[in-house]
Amino acid sequence: MSRRVRRLALVVSGVLLSGLLGGQIPASAATSASAPKAKPPVNVGAQTPGAVPRDGAEPTQTRPAKVVWPKKAQARLDLSAVAEGASLPVAPAGSADPKESAAVSVGPAPEGAARLKSKSVQVPAATPADVDVSVLDKSALAPVGAAGLGVKVTRRDGVAASGPVEVTLDYSDFKQHTAATSPRGCGW
Repeated sequence: MSRRVRRLALVVSGVLLSGLLGGQIPASAATSASAPKAKPPVNVGAQTPGAVPRDGAEPTQTRPAKVVWPKKAQARLDLSAVAEGASLPVAPAGSADPKESAAVSVGPAPEGAARLKSKSVQVPAATPADVDVSVLDKSALAPVGAAGLGVKVTRRDGVAASGPVEVTLDYSDFKQHTAATSPRGCGW
């Protein structure tokens, strides 16, 4: 070995040994030197058992908005005469203006969506001519654990194969009534 390598080995060995021989401070010396002086305990007022702490938030004059879900609706739609990009509304029975009160609209699917894959072969799927559309009542969804809008679309033109349709959901009809817009005013 060269003289330079031996010197380097000697220096590295010395550094390693000095770290090992430095040793640890005895436990009794460490605790006596670093032990903080005991502070007197702070008395905190205790609550009576079962008491509820008062909320520190400021009282508010407004109440949370009440969400009004779309009403149950059902319709049989003839999509054969509807142009691509257009749709027909599904409004609750007795609506004065079906287009304004409909949360769901259904129309023919765009041209690109009118294909289904079948074993890696593209098979054209015809858009249904007639469909039944049901907007389900929110209370009907609760037993199955659903928390949203339920829509059921069923093909009714006598064809057994499925076909694409475009379903549009208009969330602007999910009105939120506040004290200002409530028919009962501020008296909730």
